[in-house]
Amino acid sequence: MALFGEAAISGRVCVSVGWSPLTACGGDGEERRAQLQALAEAFREINRRVCVETWFIYHLAGRPALASQAEHLVPVGVRLAMERCHAARRVGRSLNAAERRDLFRPFFLWEQAEIVGPAVGRAFDAFDWPALKALALRPHITFAYFPRLSPLRFRDFFDTAERIDKGFAAFGREAGQGWDAVDAALDAYGIMPPEFRVDPVAHYMSLQSATINGYLLAA
Repeated sequence: MALFGEAAISGRVCVSVGWSPLTACGGDGEERRAQLQALAEAFREINRRVCVETWFIYHLAGRPALASQAEHLVPVGVRLAMERCHAARRVGRSLNAAERRDLFRPFFLWEQAEIVGPAVGRAFDAFDWPALKALALRPHITFAYFPRLSPLRFRDFFDTAERIDKGFAAFGREAGQGWDAVDAALDAYGIMPPEFRVDPVAHYMSLQSATINGYLLAA
């Protein structure tokens, strides 16, 4: 769980519009709609950026030939945790529960400080709709692997400390469910293509090849 809650917030806001007319709080309906769309897109962009950073750091830290670049670009705590992950991967060993927490913690804290926190602040600062902003800041967030009717309930999503606390709570639920159960829930969710589920490495290599070939054709 690199990032959690951002998509759920934009979804909560959009759902609320179903029962609250766009002009209920005053102002022009088209302007309100544009603000709402901008907020939702801002949170989607946060998700995209975290996914890109996760992918980049994972692969950069896993290639010895790029060690000097990793030392320059990746925060030391995150890099060391990723290096331990790759060391286990190379010998075919799964991380134990403590090692998984040690991998999650530095990356999650880094992304909240460097990516999520500033971006959440900018998104809400630009959202000039007080009634709906108050609703969006108090989301109930759930994941596919959560038990039914047991969401994480936020008092203030803008509060970095609360986001971090809830993030660790969600990670604890993942571990409690068992990673096989989490993997099955992600599979059922259907967001990843079937090719990835069958062979993640082969799928990654095919994407890399397609990207390189597209760049060469465009050059």
